[in-house]
Amino acid sequence: MNKALPPLCLASLMLLGCAQMEDEKVLRKPGSPVGVSVALGYLAVDEEPIHRRTSDRAAVVFHLAHDTESSDFKFPAEGAVTFTPPTADFDCRTTNDRTVVCTRSRLNTSKYKYTIRVVRRGTGTDPDPLDPFIITH
Repeated sequence: MNKALPPLCLASLMLLGCAQMEDEKVLRKPGSPVGVSVALGYLAVDEEPIHRRTSDRAAVVFHLAHDTESSDFKFPAEGAVTFTPPTADFDCRTTNDRTVVCTRSRLNTSKYKYTIRVVRRGTGTDPDPLDPFIITH
């Protein structure tokens, strides 16, 4: 019975460490940008879903990476981030071709389905839009 105790304790500590790492991922610093990139022709975000505290007034900022493939793309001037169904809780504006800022008008608990899209700077095919979530809690 005593031989089972050390492995059990070790397993518990490992699980606790994983839970803390997950919390750190979920609770990003307010206003931290959400990275957006294009890889192998597919659009990706580095936080999915995006978690924000209900009491946090910081905007959700999307920033397009400067890597080799992503540099061929930009955020369109209109409609870079849209919500389904449409909501007045966020107002998203492209501030430059690499940044979109979504300000929050309401501090409520909800789950928002959004679409993010980029367009190619020259000729060619745009990647399919991505449809992840923003969760406020």
